[in-house]
Amino acid sequence: MFVSIRDEVVLTTGFDSLHEALSYFDLRGVEMHFDRDYSVHAFQPEPGRTRLFMNKDEDVDTLRNQLHMSGIKLTGFLLHNDFNSKDMAKELDWVTRAVEVAEKLGAPMVRIDAIMSGEKDYPLERRQEMFAAAVQTILDRTKKSHIALG
Repeated sequence: MFVSIRDEVVLTTGFDSLHEALSYFDLRGVEMHFDRDYSVHAFQPEPGRTRLFMNKDEDVDTLRNQLHMSGIKLTGFLLHNDFNSKDMAKELDWVTRAVEVAEKLGAPMVRIDAIMSGEKDYPLERRQEMFAAAVQTILDRTKKSHIALG
């Protein structure tokens, strides 16, 4: 059986790094939170460098190497997106980059939220249309990607 765990969940167990925590629990998969500043937890943090920025290719390479050397599979990214953002261009760029990085790192999926700000201002059907339009934009931007959005 293959078991994966969220990075932020396993880090609540008191370990200083994902590498230590996953090694201790003998886990081989991790889903990582992809923050709005494009950062993720460094798998093996160094002094003064606890996060890696996925909008920097060298940090993507660092994470790839850290995961590979540890035998850990990135099972996906988790995003807390808002497809009713006041700055949809920025929101769509961020989610698109997460898909591109997931592809580069061999992850199978990116988890996105259907929850959005101002949901009480729109009927369900309108929110569904907004969500579908945003997802379609991301799919159009990443046509060659094999990443599942869920």
